[in-house]
Amino acid sequence: MLNRSEWIQVSVSILCWAVLTASILLLNLYVHPLVDSVGYVLLFLASFIAGFVIQDLRYVVIGWVIAFVGSLVIAFCLLSLPLFLGLVVQMSLGQEFYAGIIVMLFRAVFPNIIILSLFASIIGVIVGDRIGI
Repeated sequence: MLNRSEWIQVSVSILCWAVLTASILLLNLYVHPLVDSVGYVLLFLASFIAGFVIQDLRYVVIGWVIAFVGSLVIAFCLLSLPLFLGLVVQMSLGQEFYAGIIVMLFRAVFPNIIILSLFASIIGVIVGDRIGI
């Protein structure tokens, strides 16, 4: 069981992991339809550092799920801003707009980024245990 300071550290790490993953995804999706090699390296490093900081495999796996779902929610909300702000003139296009965002996010993250993030965070835990920090 985690004490209060460890719980705060794990929670903040998961939140930062989600925000960083969403920002890397959005950076790549605004430029390319899919994530490029630099995006893969950045996502690997973000997940590796998160696993290294948390250093408990149970919390890393749970945090990976939370961070991944959180990053997709953040990315979806930011990609939907034109519709929320009323910049899409025809409201009948709303359903197609949402469907396009969902398809774009699904194509970008499945399955490569999901697997990469999980394995990078597990490798971060292993390296953190070996070093013993």
